[in-house]
Amino acid sequence: MKLLYWTTHLNGEILAHLRHAIGENRHEILVAYDHWESFQKEACQRLWPLSVRVIPRLDWRSQLEIQKFGADVALVDDLLPPFPVASRVFVIWHGFGWKGPQDRMEMDTFLRQSERLVGPVVKANPRFAWKAYGEFDRRQRIEKMGMAPENVVKLGMAAGDDFFLRDVDPSAVREFYPFDPVAPTVLVAPTWHYGDPFYHWGGTDKVLTLLADSLRKWGVNMILRMHDRLRYSAGTVNRIQQWRRMQPHVMVKFQDENVDNTVDMMISSVLLTNFSSIANTFYASRKPTVHWYPLERDLDQTVWRKLKCEGLASTDAGTRHNLWKLELTENGGSLAMEPAEMIFQVREALDNPRRDEFRAQRFLETYMHQCDGHTCGRITGFLEDFVTGTPGCYPPILQAFRPGVLRGLARSFFNEIR
Repeated sequence: MKLLYWTTHLNGEILAHLRHAIGENRHEILVAYDHWESFQKEACQRLWPLSVRVIPRLDWRSQLEIQKFGADVALVDDLLPPFPVASRVFVIWHGFGWKGPQDRMEMDTFLRQSERLVGPVVKANPRFAWKAYGEFDRRQRIEKMGMAPENVVKLGMAAGDDFFLRDVDPSAVREFYPFDPVAPTVLVAPTWHYGDPFYHWGGTDKVLTLLADSLRKWGVNMILRMHDRLRYSAGTVNRIQQWRRMQPHVMVKFQDENVDNTVDMMISSVLLTNFSSIANTFYASRKPTVHWYPLERDLDQTVWRKLKCEGLASTDAGTRHNLWKLELTENGGSLAMEPAEMIFQVREALDNPRRDEFRAQRFLETYMHQCDGHTCGRITGFLEDFVTGTPGCYPPILQAFRPGVLRGLARSFFNEIR
């Protein structure tokens, strides 16, 4: 089987399956990814090195190589190729999370771009499949997003396999951290959708200082893991970087520079987040997770940040009924409504590493299909059936002449020039 991994970020779900596929050593693999040089500096590459052919996504030479490779299936995340690169497309969406509504209107660009690769995905399409995390996620993709039931397959969370298959000795990754990772560590990982993560509690620098001071007194390290810099205002980035200079026991990571979070999760004792989808993966460790409420308590309307295709952050108004697809009380840890409560819960979690085992397990059983360390194997088994079910197309660009794909390319082109 020929597998093409076309990926924006080499981490989480798609990285877990890539590592599994390489380990099986029975597939031809090509990776289209733009930040391979940065990835070489990651601790995960030192611990579990990937040996695979990697090319830039959009370089013209890469396009020739991709067409010559003739992949049976392209595994993609949220940003899709501009034209057909494989006979089939398999979507490994980068997180489950709480974010809503993820309906047809919000996902219109993705649906349109999918059509230019394999034809319409809102009706049964043997060349397209979307990996759902569980039955709840599957129903959401069908009922809210509008995809055909035949195109959505319930396979589980690939990244969760890491907590069953791997372990990290913190002393082996000392060179990757400015502090001693053998000491307890709290991983703080906010979602980017609210901008300044603690704006509703008086500002991020104020709350982070309160948290960092407490952790320092307890002899605990802190990793602050942010998304790409371009997803935040310049003011937020500057405040965080200035704050970091006064905190020797803290490491700040932006995803555009430090792309992988696997080792961070494995060496951390506690996760602290405002409902970033990283929490779903962390639940697989059964270690404690503290969630802080991301909005003012009595706010009926808020600003919801989006990233447009041209790379500029914009804001849309959102109300509570469409901000989240799950109630925030539905989580695998605890929920803090104010700073003092958050600090107390972090202390409690550090003192009792098994505090959230039951809640994490319940969440996984409810929303993740078989989180048992074998999800990547199930995905590969599905792909083998997926590939044998429909005839291939070589080179992949010839798919552009299929009527459904041709319509998709035309629609995409006219939408871009409007």
